Amino acid sequence: MPERTPLNVKLNPFDHLKRDLSGNLLRLVDLEVTGLENLAGFQNIPLILNIVPHESHGDSMAVRRALPQRRKLVFLAKKEYWDGWKRPFGELTNALILIPTAKGTSPLSAFRTAVACLSQGYSIGIAPEGTRTLGVPIDDRKFEEGIGSLLRMTDFAYPLVPVLLKGFDNVWSKGHRPIPFERGGVLFQRKHVYVHFGTPKFYQKDDFSKRENLVEDFRQYCIREYHAQFGASE
Repeated sequence: MPERTPLNVKLNPFDHLKRDLSGNLLRLVDLEVTGLENLAGFQNIPLILNIVPHESHGDSMAVRRALPQRRKLVFLAKKEYWDGWKRPFGELTNALILIPTAKGTSPLSAFRTAVACLSQGYSIGIAPEGTRTLGVPIDDRKFEEGIGSLLRMTDFAYPLVPVLLKGFDNVWSKGHRPIPFERGGVLFQRKHVYVHFGTPKFYQKDDFSKRENLVEDFRQYCIREYHAQFGASE
């Protein structure tokens, strides 16, 4: 199947309606969004949004719902996960750039598509950990090197933004059905979840000679932002 590029993702009113309807699933939880003021000076600048920690099937849906609707957004996603019967669901909830991740494949073409997408004004959502992971403290989470590659391919023109999530592992974790409610007294209460947009961070070409050092610097930056927002506990 040919890879669907973001230039073929037409954000017409019907597409917005589909994604708004799917995003309404998050009305079942108590979603608190903070940090939008950190993006106030970047209305006309595409952003590379980094979802941390990545623990839930609903993470990308939450980010799309939390962002103002005027911002165009697509997500980098693993082809092996979203292909086949899952593809229509993925396209319903998110515009996807599929990255080949099977052994022996290269994500280079998907990154080129992402670069073209950024140049056309789309923001990119990415999970720098590469996969959903449960039970790992925020300080011990590891980032893959893809964000460093993406920055280099864009000549460092776009900022990296920490998008910090909390509580989603208790709502729709990997391998489980969504459970948006919890028992409180004699009634069921909506679970409280958080999306926080951290301060965008620009890097320059000469900041780090090695890609892995840049990625580690940003990982530490996300950890500091997480602790500043949510405290030391998970």
